[in-house]
Amino acid sequence: MLNLFNENLYSICLFGSLARGEAKPESDIDVLVVAEGLPNDAGLRYKKAFEIKKKLKETEVYKKLKKANKPCLISEIYLTPKEVEKHPPILLDIIEDGIILYDKKEFLKNVLNEIKRKLKILGAKRISTSKGKYWILKPNLKLGEEIKI
Repeated sequence: MLNLFNENLYSICLFGSLARGEAKPESDIDVLVVAEGLPNDAGLRYKKAFEIKKKLKETEVYKKLKKANKPCLISEIYLTPKEVEKHPPILLDIIEDGIILYDKKEFLKNVLNEIKRKLKILGAKRISTSKGKYWILKPNLKLGEEIKI
């Protein structure tokens, strides 16, 4: 990834079942990539993501995972630093289970800590059920009240 983005790469974070230690052979590898210079257009961003995924599949690490019947379906999310600073909902999953693999100047770590601080102020709780996990962001929420994280 460093070679693909050079100095534009801010953060790489593994999340989802693999990060939680619950991955199965059919699981995907969920990765958040934070980089400057990503196209604003969704189609162009998808095209760039496809090109990156193609290069990743050529790596020895990917080939070893595939040969060992380990999860190797890459499911990545690409965001710019400005998009991450707006606290998109995906970060709620990442604050609990994410494993930061690369973090230039602790950018993602600092954003996640800011979100954790705001969640604590709200009294937010992450609920686990047999069907998955979800957040109650503000237990005493009033009708029409807006929550900003």
